[in-house]
Amino acid sequence: MQTTIMTRLWITEHVNEEGSAIGPYIKADTIAQANRIAIQYGLLVLGEIQELQHDTQLEKRIVH
Repeated sequence: MQTTIMTRLWITEHVNEEGSAIGPYIKADTIAQANRIAIQYGLLVLGEIQELQHDTQLEKRIVH
């Protein structure tokens, strides 16, 4: 059985003497790959970006 790995988006942080800031996103299949890429650029992986899915229910309003 073959497993399919999806490319995921990882958010990073850039830290220096002046403080920290959100860094660029990294596209990688696993956190290990994301960490290897982040280290090359002096970044820290904060976590995976998740897409929130929701159903918006609109109220039907009648204006008189």
